[in-house]
Amino acid sequence: MKYIALTFVAVCFLFIHSSAQYASKLIEYQPAPGQLINTDGAGSYEAARSVIGSTKGLVSLGSYGGYVVYGFDNPVVNDPDNPYGVDFVIFGNPQPDWSEPGIVMVMKDENHNGKADDTWYELAGSDYFFSTTSHNSSVTYYNPLLSGNSDVTWTSSDFGSGTIYSNSFHKQAYFPSEEFFNGTTSESVTFSGTRIAGKIDTSNPSSQKSFLRRFGYADNCLRNNNGYSTPDNPYTEETEGCGGDAMDIGWAVDAEGNYVNLDQIDFVKIYTGVLASAGWLGEISTEVCGIVDVPANSSLTGTDRCVVINRIPEINFTGDSLQLEAVAFQQGRIVKDKTINWKVSDQAVAEITNTGLLKFITDGTLSLTASLSGDASVQTIVAIRVVTPSYIKIETESNTIRVDDEVVLNAQLYDKNQQLISGAAISWESSNENIASVVEHDGDNYIKGLNEGSTALTAFLADKPSVKTVVTINVIPESSQKNVYVMVKDENSTLYPRKEITVKNFNLNPYVDRIQGNYNIDVVTGVTVAHAVTQAFINMGLSNDFSFRDDNRGNSSLYVWKVPLGDSLNVVFSYGYGGSVESSAFSKCWIVLLNNEQYVTGLDQVPLKNGDELILYHIPDITSGWNISCFLSSKSEISIADTLEVYSSQLTCERSKEGKILIKNSSPVQNQTIMVDNQLAYFNGGQVTTDENGMAELKFSEAGTKKLTAGIDEMVVNVKQRTTVQTISENSGVSIWPCPAKVNFNISLAGEPIREVCLYDTSGRCVKIYHGINRSKTVISVEGVTPGLYIIHITSDTGSSNRKILIQ
Repeated sequence: MKYIALTFVAVCFLFIHSSAQYASKLIEYQPAPGQLINTDGAGSYEAARSVIGSTKGLVSLGSYGGYVVYGFDNPVVNDPDNPYGVDFVIFGNPQPDWSEPGIVMVMKDENHNGKADDTWYELAGSDYFFSTTSHNSSVTYYNPLLSGNSDVTWTSSDFGSGTIYSNSFHKQAYFPSEEFFNGTTSESVTFSGTRIAGKIDTSNPSSQKSFLRRFGYADNCLRNNNGYSTPDNPYTEETEGCGGDAMDIGWAVDAEGNYVNLDQIDFVKIYTGVLASAGWLGEISTEVCGIVDVPANSSLTGTDRCVVINRIPEINFTGDSLQLEAVAFQQGRIVKDKTINWKVSDQAVAEITNTGLLKFITDGTLSLTASLSGDASVQTIVAIRVVTPSYIKIETESNTIRVDDEVVLNAQLYDKNQQLISGAAISWESSNENIASVVEHDGDNYIKGLNEGSTALTAFLADKPSVKTVVTINVIPESSQKNVYVMVKDENSTLYPRKEITVKNFNLNPYVDRIQGNYNIDVVTGVTVAHAVTQAFINMGLSNDFSFRDDNRGNSSLYVWKVPLGDSLNVVFSYGYGGSVESSAFSKCWIVLLNNEQYVTGLDQVPLKNGDELILYHIPDITSGWNISCFLSSKSEISIADTLEVYSSQLTCERSKEGKILIKNSSPVQNQTIMVDNQLAYFNGGQVTTDENGMAELKFSEAGTKKLTAGIDEMVVNVKQRTTVQTISENSGVSIWPCPAKVNFNISLAGEPIREVCLYDTSGRCVKIYHGINRSKTVISVEGVTPGLYIIHITSDTGSSNRKILIQ
């Protein structure tokens, strides 16, 4: 699931007839693990109830199989006079190029007892009949609390095994917890049903894609905010009506896949239909915002036929072949007695055999058309690019790492002419997993040192393993110091801005007030949280006024007691009492948020590894719930003209009866103003604020140490001079015409190919992005773009440039 804002934009929903009804009863909610589960705003019973009587609720179903069941006060009738045959509409929160399809099932209350205990029938969507769809899939997720690991592992009956990785953006437990669901904790949970293939493109980390299906799935089609007077025609690619996911009861099939004829239904079940990850955006997980019954209106008509192609990758390799697969539908039911004709626009680039095999011959682009025999107007067209991969260039920071170090992995694919090929997925493999392993964090791959020795690291094409590059990684002994990120703040301000610091092991005894234990280096081995906290105050010059304690209020375990505020000449103190709840006077507390875990005591027993994220924060009363904001960046050091991503979020926390600090909710903070050195930040012609995902982007034109601020949170970023790539100069031969533009405009760049073009509006929002251009001249379509002034951001191998354009 993408990182979404948990406060949804309110919209009005009006149908022509007053007889429209909303889902009115929550029957059951059983989510699978996911990054929004165990949150008040999207992963709780309260969130599931927000969908009742509304189209602006929001509930997440988690990974594959997680489901929710709703009922209606009155039956939803399968009325032939309904527009396009649509009986009800499900609203989710998909985005352009981002669908998280959910399987939809329906039930008629045949025994009239008001309970969902009759037969479920699946609405057979456009992917139901593809060979890539499994109708008997079963996935089991394992509770990580049993092993202390925050990631969630899974095994399946037909899809191998894998992991739902935790990320920096959502820090609560992902496995449905005892607190949020029924007061019980299970060792595992299993879901079964239909599973459709993931159509995911993660080749560009900054622009992940999850492609939509033609019809029949929840959280798949965009809303249309121009009014909600009519439902949408599910058999066209356009949005004629209100958008959302139009559903016809006539698509219902039984367990054997045979169509059934239901006159009405009383219950709707929706479950996540894909088992897939989208890098830093997390697992694919269906969201539901509302369900609405469609009243009859025979005046609304349109095409009821379509041809659906099983997805073909945008990037394909010469010499490869692909079996073509398409299904013809009429009124949403498969048509088996019609032939589908195939055609390519350039037979020199690819050809189709008599058996329907698409063979890729040479480099180029083409369009592939599937049309209905006897009526070529019923067709679907897809664009295809064919390339010849030659070699992979690995761009790691170093081939030598230490035990416990993690180094980010980067690689680029090139053709025989040494031209960059974008859009191809590169995979990684270590020959000796005992020496070093490839791990994933927030969508990036890292090589992690485990033990001393050497291993062969291979970068290879996921779709063509023969194209690969191998380097040797040497793992040397663990460093006696760690580089971690530390921030210290109280309720009102940041005391120590987030920055990367180096921490070593040292004697902690001088920093413990009324000491009971021994915290010397021969007792406390390695580098711990306590060392990092102390080092922050050493760096501030306030370590003489900082103290831990290890008395009975912290169960004789090391906790932060006294924190100095101000500078060395004007010091005041803020106190914490180790999580004590004996009285209001002692309920003040300093808490350490380390990655996704929170600690109050035992700080000398929590080891650190390189890259750990640590926030020491204060709350006035640990006996009641509280909020804590987080402000992170993608890097602590960047070059001039590089893009820095920052992320702002808020955690809702509470202390459990057992004294553990729980993260109840984790949500992005949107519309947060970003300041740089106490000045408003601007990028791409607009003021920098966080988007609905809590994210924002910045660039810097001058080197130096920069202080970034979001609310009360601060961080420090070092901007250095760029030595190799320069900004494209105004006189370097960038040409854009015509201006103003109406349908499209041209861009040319003298002397080198254009790699990427982004179109930003004046608020800094990217409205269109074009990857993998790889030529010095290109045509950019602006169809559907609202007229106005825009910024064009052009990227080449040697730099980038911004230009303005007016679109009419």
